This record gives sequence, structure tokens and C-alpha cells, in this order.
Amino acid sequence: MQNCNYADDTNIHCSKKDVCAVQNNLNIDLESATSWLIHNGMRPNPDKYQAMVLGKKEDELYFKLADIDIKTTDNTCLLEVVLDNKLKFDDHMSSSCRKVSAQISALKRLKNTLPPKTKQSLYTAHLHYHILTIVTKSGTTAEKETLLKSTMSTKWF
Repeated sequence: MQNCNYADDTNIHCSKKDVCAVQNNLNIDLESATSWLIHNGMRPNPDKYQAMVLGKKEDELYFKLADIDIKTTDNTCLLEVVLDNKLKFDDHMSSSCRKVSAQISALKRLKNTLPPKTKQSLYTAHLHYHILTIVTKSGTTAEKETLLKSTMSTKWF
């Protein structure tokens, strides 16, 4: 078992060639992690527990905590990054594009209300990272350059 803690999230993962061993190990580790949380004054929320299986689709794994089935999902969000069971970033890119679009709309609505320095600070704080992520993860070099030029040529301020 390997355990990773991020703020209020705990991730348990296991890798083995034997699928049954993975399922058994993770179910045992799930019990142990839940006991540890309770012992340390935290309240686990099994309704929020989820599992994601990387590997062959024909490998059906089932996870349980006491009498509660843990749902298996095709994707999950970890530290603002959407991961999927094929290790592609399509869902993450879609999520980033939606965030950028909403933030651009908000900035446009405030265009005549806020001073340019404030708008630039908002852009830097909320948009710059997402735009760079989208640009660096998108298609060919030519597509990246086109996207970057169109993004930077827009009058935000």
C-alpha cells in the first residue's frame, strides 16, 4: 500500500500484476486508513470515497468498507487536476477551458468598472495559469502558437 495525504484528501494506491491481490490489499488498507482517521479525531465520509482502476477494462474490481460499496469512477479530481483511468488529460483540458471561459466572461463584465491594475492582477491570479496549461497541453506547435497569440491579443485590460 502507498498512502498520499493532501490537506483533507487521502489517496491509497496499489500496483500488482495479481488483480485479486490489488483488490484485497486495497480493501484492507481502506479499513486501516479509516480506523486511523477515527483514531486521530477525524471523521471519514465513506459517501465521498471513490475508486479509480487503471488497467484493462475486463479487470472488474470491487471495494468495500464494512457494508458500504465504494463507487468506481472513470475520472477523479486531485489537486485541481482531473485524472482519468486512461491517463489522458481530455477531461482536465475541458475543465480548464470552462474555468477560463467563465473567468474571461467575469472580467469582461468588469471591464469598465475596475482599474487596469486590478484587472491585470485578477488575470494573473485567476487566468494566467489555466491559459498556460491549456496552451502547453494542446495539439501541435502551430496550434499552440495560434492559441497563445489569440489569447494574448485579446484586450483584457
